[in-house]
Amino acid sequence: MLTVNQEVSQGEAYSTSRPVSWSVETGPRYPQVSYYRARYYDPVAGRFVGEDPTWQALAGNLYLYVQNDPTNAIDPSGLTSIFYDGKDIRVFDNSNRLLLKCRGTSGRPGRGPADQGLHFQGPLPKGTYWIDPSEISCVTGFRKWLRNLTGDWGNCRVVLHPFPSTNTYDRGREGFFLHGGVTPGSAGCLDSGDCDTNIFKILGGSGGPVRVDVNYTQFQPF
Repeated sequence: MLTVNQEVSQGEAYSTSRPVSWSVETGPRYPQVSYYRARYYDPVAGRFVGEDPTWQALAGNLYLYVQNDPTNAIDPSGLTSIFYDGKDIRVFDNSNRLLLKCRGTSGRPGRGPADQGLHFQGPLPKGTYWIDPSEISCVTGFRKWLRNLTGDWGNCRVVLHPFPSTNTYDRGREGFFLHGGVTPGSAGCLDSGDCDTNIFKILGGSGGPVRVDVNYTQFQPF
């Protein structure tokens, strides 16, 4: 715990003995609520006063924090998002600060954006998806060996749920995942390679649905 001695949002000096957690900003302008960068929290009501901009609506409740499990999850930035441009996977916080960047691949070797409609061959269709961190599955040892008999999944995987506006084509394209792997490429999922451990560590602590945007602006063949 620490004491805030400066009005963060207005830059005006003040003194208070009110303790707040490290990820919170408070001040005289809104002394009854705490600012978590992406939205305000009311400790009296025990809930956020604004909707979760990470598309928490897709999980049902717009006012949750870390899925009501603050003992095991944190979301210090209030928001996490992923962008894949056809070359790199980038993970950002709500201030658009880059948390992680690594090489990503999608589709079979030799395939490109023009093949997005090809089932089990083309890359992940461009558009917007969302991830539910509670669906993350990480395995080691024998369980990893057993699962990888069905594909190059790496250490962890999680379902990519497409937004209704995302065109997944009419040729049976479904079952998209974000996962790791040894060999670049996939049957249409987003492969983070050996970076999956770091990515899933961030996702596991995000505390709510994570938005994923795919747009092939920098596609690099592999």
